Amino acid sequence: MSKGSRRSESGAIARRLKEGRGQGSEKSYKPWLTVRDVPSRGLSVRIKGRKTGRVHHLLSQLELSYFLMLDDIRAGCVTDIREQFPLTPIETTLEIADIRCAGAHRLVDDDGSVCVDLNAHRRKVQAMRIRRTASGDQ
Repeated sequence: MSKGSRRSESGAIARRLKEGRGQGSEKSYKPWLTVRDVPSRGLSVRIKGRKTGRVHHLLSQLELSYFLMLDDIRAGCVTDIREQFPLTPIETTLEIADIRCAGAHRLVDDDGSVCVDLNAHRRKVQAMRIRRTASGDQ
């Protein structure tokens, strides 16, 4: 990556943060990337969510399929859907990437929504919790 690309990416990150992208929850959430930000020959969709009441920006068929599944779940286990969620600040992202599983580590985002547990040789990244019924069905 050239230095010019890094500067331009750094400027894009600062601009998105200033616009409030990747922040908020439910109806007030603004995705980090929108369908207009990413050139695509494939599928990109803007669709209004029933759970959130806002327009979601989905960049692939897989994202659309997963979104439709989450938005249709009737139980209260899914209360908010945040697509194109950034892993910021960048220092935390780099720190997570550099961890080599030498002992136990725990990082929790300020609102508790992202948890990274690393201990021994097991790595667990949890960004969503799904409750299981007694029979093991979801």
